[in-house]
Amino acid sequence: MRHCLASFALLLGAAIPAGAQNLEQPTQLTIHPAAAPSPALRYHLLPQVEDLAPGNRAQLYFRSFSPEWDGWRRREGFLDQVDRALQMPLKDLPRKDLDWILDSQQFHEVDLAARREYLDWDYTRRLRQDGVRMLLPDVQSFRITANVLALRARLEIADHHYDKALGTLQTGYALGRDVGDAPLLVSALVGVAISMGMTDQVEAFIQTPGSPNLYWALTSLPRPMVGLIKPLQGEKMLIYTELPELRQVDTRLSAQQRQKLQENALHLIALLKDHPTPKGENWEGKLELTALVSKQYAEAKRALIGHGRKAEDVEGMSALQVVMIQSLERFEQMRDDLFKWFQLPYWQALPELTKMEQRLAAAKQEVGPLLALVPNPLKVYTLATRLDRRIAALRCIEAIRLYAAAHDGKLPATLNEIRAVPIPLDPMTGRAFQYKLDGKKASLSAPAPPGLRFTPDNTLTYELILER
Repeated sequence: MRHCLASFALLLGAAIPAGAQNLEQPTQLTIHPAAAPSPALRYHLLPQVEDLAPGNRAQLYFRSFSPEWDGWRRREGFLDQVDRALQMPLKDLPRKDLDWILDSQQFHEVDLAARREYLDWDYTRRLRQDGVRMLLPDVQSFRITANVLALRARLEIADHHYDKALGTLQTGYALGRDVGDAPLLVSALVGVAISMGMTDQVEAFIQTPGSPNLYWALTSLPRPMVGLIKPLQGEKMLIYTELPELRQVDTRLSAQQRQKLQENALHLIALLKDHPTPKGENWEGKLELTALVSKQYAEAKRALIGHGRKAEDVEGMSALQVVMIQSLERFEQMRDDLFKWFQLPYWQALPELTKMEQRLAAAKQEVGPLLALVPNPLKVYTLATRLDRRIAALRCIEAIRLYAAAHDGKLPATLNEIRAVPIPLDPMTGRAFQYKLDGKKASLSAPAPPGLRFTPDNTLTYELILER
């Protein structure tokens, strides 16, 4: 099983589940007028406090992986069938093959998990212990579980069992939130993918005649749906997990500590290349480390003395220690110069993050293995904000359904005509969504953020057809 660093790179290429929206083409939605529910907060997309029972959600999530329940994962072609069913029209779902999902005890266990009071994955302790070698056998499994939950929601929507479908969506969004609530960027990425799959089913839900209006249910979802603060804090731990000697690197290291620092640096070089550490002499790594130290020692020595250290103290350090002290200072400066922008809304942070992306790529060529531990979460941030954008766009669409219900089944000429509820801004640009009425159809769109060219990741368009 791949360690967390390799898994992060692997999952970046497959962050969104098979059923997700194809943003290269407009997404066509056929919608119907739907008034606000009474009471206004009757419907929810996450479990409510009154639904929670004592216990740790992680325990029951993992219990749902019991092998006795998991035979369907090994059934030839079934996962491909799930992917196809997530994309086909509701009326074409192969009910004979899939209806068992509706009453599966395994997914009932996930329902129970989503309705426990607290969450403790025990990841922080393991990350502190294992670092980038931490194995993540559960990551892909949660994505598969979420796909089947999404399919269960589709089956319930097809049957017009809206309360059951909402219960399943609550479970799915809770799973996405919980998977993302970990000190790992990989987990954030998978949490986004799971939540994106649930958002696909919200699209199916609001297109079904008679479906209740979800404006306030969507508005009640967390913003951001999956945050990056905890994952980035976890990333800050990795440097000291891989090179624990750095905590004392400013002091006079013993011969044993100097030897251990070299061994861990060699191991880190091998690990970052995704090669196992050789059992014998790692001559290739030693040559690389020696070349790195030779290249940087003189500059690092001048910098430490220039920052106020006594020349005799610096002379008493090994060359590797001198280079590591200077590299650690540059590492922490570069890391925080990058991470600080994730505290801001995407549209405010994006220009600076783009600059930092270029600076980081250049610096990694100079500083060596330490800076390789600074991740570049910009793509994860983009995907997480894309999820928030879709949720905000669906709030707009539900506001349009509210308007149509109060105006004889007519679409508004502009979004400004909608007075009953606030219209959200686009989280990717900080600006209003673009809306255009064309007869009995309308379009709702969001362009690429300023300064960026069009890509499927940063553009969204819905074509709306209103039927009474």
